[in-house]
Amino acid sequence: WLAAQGNLLLRGVISLAGICDLVDYERLGNDCAASLPGLLGGTSLEVPERWALANPMGLLPLKAPACLIHGERDAIVPVSQSENFARAAGCELQVIRGGGHFDLVSPHSNAFEVVLRTVRRMVEAALNQDVAAATRNPTVAGLPEFGAACARQA
Repeated sequence: WLAAQGNLLLRGVISLAGICDLVDYERLGNDCAASLPGLLGGTSLEVPERWALANPMGLLPLKAPACLIHGERDAIVPVSQSENFARAAGCELQVIRGGGHFDLVSPHSNAFEVVLRTVRRMVEAALNQDVAAATRNPTVAGLPEFGAACARQA
């Protein structure tokens, strides 16, 4: 959802087993899906305008780079949520072999290492873009001191 908003200085988004299509997820009928009408004030048929504003699948194209990370054996949010969204959005998808829903946030899992590497890679890419922009324009983003320092080091 956040990556589709155009009025933010957002350098990238990482989704961890995200619900990328609320309407499709609503049909599952599991406990998490059953909570959606309470969060949105009604079902997708009762308040479609709210669902349209909240549903990431309906907010494409993205305005920031995105990477989806999803466990292959996620029993809460099917990996198809991320697969379908990545295909529609043209963004990166990393499926964790044998991974479940909570492995992505467990510091002792192999999946967590993938999350950390992805965060580092996206932060480095954003910083490299900022340095390149500051070198070309020392007053970039209203930070003349940062831009000037980058220009002196280039």
